Amino acid sequence: MELSHNHKSRLLAYFDGQGFERWSAIYGDAEVSRIRRTIRQGHARMLALAEQWLCEALRADDRPTTNDQLSSSVLGPSSVLDAGCGTGLLSLALARRGMHVTAVDIAPQMVAAAAAALHDAG
Repeated sequence: MELSHNHKSRLLAYFDGQGFERWSAIYGDAEVSRIRRTIRQGHARMLALAEQWLCEALRADDRPTTNDQLSSSVLGPSSVLDAGCGTGLLSLALARRGMHVTAVDIAPQMVAAAAAALHDAG
């Protein structure tokens, strides 16, 4: 039990401090080096693919063939739990598709950033 509590404390300390700072430096809106820009672009592609897979899993048998078809293809509101949501990039993308998203994270700074992104998106 103590090991588990110690591990949770270390995770919280990292993701609410140095981890959040590192995320902001790489995935935030600030200008970045070519290498970090490549990382940012790869992360955006990975998120788009994860979003597509989830939407396809929620679809009926007539799967969409284009991104435009996929955008309107989710059958009604679906509930999604984004555990470890970080700053909410995937949560926000899924909410834009009409899904009901519950986003949780161990780090208050990450949750605050996710809430701010949701607020800014309207």
